[in-house]
Amino acid sequence: MTEDKRQHSRLPVELTVEVSCPGRDAMVLRTRDISDSGVFLQKGEAELPEVGTELRLKVTVSLSGDDPPVVKARVVRATDDGIGISFEGGDDPPS
Repeated sequence: MTEDKRQHSRLPVELTVEVSCPGRDAMVLRTRDISDSGVFLQKGEAELPEVGTELRLKVTVSLSGDDPPVVKARVVRATDDGIGISFEGGDDPPS
């Protein structure tokens, strides 16, 4: 058995998120789980960004009635199932 070295526990949750990254059209993906430090995005039909790519993530449904925040993030790992994203903070709109 391998030891899980994550600092934050993951919560299984499926949300639809809009993912924006430089030089590409925005794509819509589903989360598999989320933690205080990041999220795992499931592979969809779009080609996923590579490890190291900076992203902007936005949940497509507002839970509070306000516009959902846009979160800066970075791809930190890739698997056959999808990509692991680390949050970098901020809520600036994508440029």
